[in-house]
Amino acid sequence: MKKLTTFALLLFTAFAIVAQTGEIMEQYDIISGKNYKNNGSILAKEFAFEDKIDQFYLDTTTNTVTLQLLEKNKNWNFVNMPGRIVLFDLKTNNIRWDKKLMYPQDKFEQFGDVIFEKTMYKSNYLNIENGTTNSELKNTIYHCDPIRKIGIGYKINFGGDVTNNLQAIDLRTNNVLWKRQITHQFGWNSVSNLNDSVLLLVSDGLHIFNVNTGFGWDYECTTGRNDYTATILTNVFGIALGVLTGTFVTSTGHDQVTDLTSNALIDSTNIYIASRDKLSCLSFDGSLKWSSPLDKKMMSKSSIFMKDSLVYIINKGYAFMNNAQIDYGKPLFTAFNKNTGKQAFISLILKNNYQIKDFQVFKDSVLIYSKDNISTYSLNGGSQISDKYINTETTGEVDGFVGNQVFIKVDSTYKSLVSIDNTKHYLTTLKNKVLVANNQLEITQQIDFDKLYICYHTTKNYRFLAKGDDTIVIDKNNKIVADFKSSSNAILVGTKLIDMLEKSIIVIDLSELLEK
Repeated sequence: MKKLTTFALLLFTAFAIVAQTGEIMEQYDIISGKNYKNNGSILAKEFAFEDKIDQFYLDTTTNTVTLQLLEKNKNWNFVNMPGRIVLFDLKTNNIRWDKKLMYPQDKFEQFGDVIFEKTMYKSNYLNIENGTTNSELKNTIYHCDPIRKIGIGYKINFGGDVTNNLQAIDLRTNNVLWKRQITHQFGWNSVSNLNDSVLLLVSDGLHIFNVNTGFGWDYECTTGRNDYTATILTNVFGIALGVLTGTFVTSTGHDQVTDLTSNALIDSTNIYIASRDKLSCLSFDGSLKWSSPLDKKMMSKSSIFMKDSLVYIINKGYAFMNNAQIDYGKPLFTAFNKNTGKQAFISLILKNNYQIKDFQVFKDSVLIYSKDNISTYSLNGGSQISDKYINTETTGEVDGFVGNQVFIKVDSTYKSLVSIDNTKHYLTTLKNKVLVANNQLEITQQIDFDKLYICYHTTKNYRFLAKGDDTIVIDKNNKIVADFKSSSNAILVGTKLIDMLEKSIIVIDLSELLEK
């Protein structure tokens, strides 16, 4: 990716650079764009690094950016890549500290102002002020409460094996606050806060625990399966390869199919979850209210939602094996009474190689799409209302829905695309197009991405709209008041807009634009 200074040279004749050469970073003062409110320039600073920014974390509470830089050289590979963790201070515009690492064995993970350097055998809790190690934890940290400074993760045994012994560590004292046995054979599917001190974890079932004490309850359900068939195929392939090459490779393990579960759905009194073989309803104290069987030969990754008296399941027809998405189960649409668990209907989607990518719920129907098909189903009985095949050779595979954040220029103003005609359906494709479909799912229009803007930030008076690496700012009347170089990944911190390029941090000064 070209540096921002190159873009600025193309757009502006007035240009000033002040470079400061350091060990790993150079600083440039640049003119980024124009403020039409006062006809002045919008100024920015570019902090350019020698190495690629592989990962970053912007903490607005401390005004810092943590970067993981990877060095690229002639011996560059994915097994042993030298790099460093860098903490950049946005208040002083200086590097506060940097620390060498070796990827992928070493990497950082951050929760608020808590930074961990994670290796194969431990998690180092780093001092945010100077990068030194506050404590070494013989745990893999999965979650952290940055306010209470509590890290939650599994104990690592000698040799690097991760146990089922979940522990909470007080990061200030390194003391173990509590322990619980929670299996994670098929991984953590999700973790969310029920309130400021209670977590809901989906991992081989449902688990509730208090962050401070560990007290809570467990409900077991199957969220994956061991695929021994894949092991047999691997062994046969290894033996055949050995005959040809003289080297025999066999496997004594097995592959795991994961993510055979849904999201955890919560209402005012209950928690619902669909797993490989059942849909369950539990009260907040962990008692089971009802459980309805599901066909484990059909179930896969799924999503559940509620409307009126029914809990609906969208079964997507895929799962994961060794981090790769695979065809699994059968795509279907079904619903159950939320109070009794009685099944209201089931509609199988009888299409070959069909995976549901996403869905959108309306008043009386749900629109479901795959890579080359869109269809609608009734929420009252589950019958199919309409169905449309999409020729992906011309449009590209369907990739997502368009929301209110997508804007288009209409005459001299900018409007949300879906607000122009809310009777239409808008879908994105992998060929950078938006398909516009009517209620009969007929494609009536195709819009190229280069005509669209993404609204990535909204203030009291302004919206920030990005198209590629360019941003425009519009007021309440949808009129443009500024333009400058920035992507939709940028984050506003006070009056500074922070953007990340491949090797640079861009800090754009918007104080004059945002002043009252």
